[in-house]
Amino acid sequence: VGLDPHVCPPANANTRDPRFGRRGTKAQCMKALGAAHGSDDAVQECTGGEKKYRAFPVTGLQMMAAYPGRLALLPGTFESVGEALRGIAFDFVLFKTVTEHLRGIAGIFRGLWEVTAGCSAGAEVWLDH
Repeated sequence: VGLDPHVCPPANANTRDPRFGRRGTKAQCMKALGAAHGSDDAVQECTGGEKKYRAFPVTGLQMMAAYPGRLALLPGTFESVGEALRGIAFDFVLFKTVTEHLRGIAGIFRGLWEVTAGCSAGAEVWLDH
């Protein structure tokens, strides 16, 4: 289940282009370069600018079609789709480099506990920050 509010299953999402590797944030680059504006050419070069993003090669609908009954992408927030999640038995929950973007993390983990309470004893939750 993807809970990114920007997920639109029929459209390609933007993702980082791995050819650009890890780059500094705008704030980090501005500080390192002593730049006053994030739009400065040197800051754009440091961060990778818009070039570091590209369209993900498949849409959410294509992913769900490839894994019928095993993958569901639900656009929204935990609060807006939490009730629907309670009716699904999960084998695996993954938070991959996302926790720094979540607001109200205590409530999210409380909801995660409630949602996964009906899962099998072998269910796993992986967190990566």
